[in-house]
Amino acid sequence: MIPDKSIFPVRLFYSYCHKDTQYRESMEKSLALLEQERLLKSWSDRSILPGESISQKVREEMDQADIMVFLLSKDFIASEECRKEWEYAKQLAQRKLLFRIPIILRDCAWKDLLAGDDIKALPTDGNPLAESNVDAAWQQVYEGVKDVINQLRNTFTPKSEFIGEIEKTDFLSQQHLKLKDIFVFPRLSCYAPQTKDGQVQEKIVTNREQLLEKKHTLIHGEEMSGKTALGRHLFLSLVEDSDPVLHIDLEQVSGRLEKIFSDTYQRQFNGDYTLWKLQNNKTLILDNLSSSPKLIDFIVFAKEFFDRIIVTLSSDVFNSFFRDERRLADFVEMKIEPLTHKQQEELIRKRLTLSDRNEPVT
Repeated sequence: MIPDKSIFPVRLFYSYCHKDTQYRESMEKSLALLEQERLLKSWSDRSILPGESISQKVREEMDQADIMVFLLSKDFIASEECRKEWEYAKQLAQRKLLFRIPIILRDCAWKDLLAGDDIKALPTDGNPLAESNVDAAWQQVYEGVKDVINQLRNTFTPKSEFIGEIEKTDFLSQQHLKLKDIFVFPRLSCYAPQTKDGQVQEKIVTNREQLLEKKHTLIHGEEMSGKTALGRHLFLSLVEDSDPVLHIDLEQVSGRLEKIFSDTYQRQFNGDYTLWKLQNNKTLILDNLSSSPKLIDFIVFAKEFFDRIIVTLSSDVFNSFFRDERRLADFVEMKIEPLTHKQQEELIRKRLTLSDRNEPVT
């Protein structure tokens, strides 16, 4: 079978005592097919180059790992460095999607090591490799790791680092405030195609559901009108609903067009992009459209891959360059209107309620 070069491999980290090197080598042979098919990319400290900082490189690889296997033996448990890796992996698992897989090599106090840690060990039932049919035991390890890889590739969950990044806005003065705590959905004037008598129909959009009814949308507004906050709110709400969505700041777009999508996905989500893009009803949110002709090509290209595209830009850019852009003729125009008095009151109330100043809300 010819491997699919577009597959993003799952990263596996080996934690082991050097006295058990032969077991690590045997496990690498057992997982060789997964490596050849580019489903897996493994790393061990044997890859450290002369002159590299050992501790720094190990920590970097642990931070990037999707799977960490621990080759457990009495030598592993007796090793201070191995125990440090074990404890650091437990910390990592609390803030990112990480599978920790204990591999029982020989009889040792592995159950005490795992005490209070409800994770499954391999081979099956935690039977030590040294006391098993070795080929059968390594096959169980192979099947177990393969199952985890399939799970990881199909788990399209957002990365906490990116969610934390997108929840922030320059509008918020207190760091602990999140966009969802303070967001007020704006009034959007939606300009429908002309009627038979040549008149343009205008409709006011006041909620997410009305906005998402449109397949392609250009949303423009004055400076500081909330365009970026609206795009981020839509992204976060779609993520909360488990709907497939990507958010791209067009000021940062560069490189080959489809690679932009895969790179963006890998920064924002867990799982395999090649499987994610097969889903239906995908939404692409594009912020900060400028007058660059390359960005129009990018938007037209994106229509082949996404069912819904929402673009935000300034009113000046829209009126100067895109009002009559024929390649975007199927995009519905929406304009962010100033907040009503009621919306302003709601916004102020939320800010005061959540601020550190403890000011009374009147």
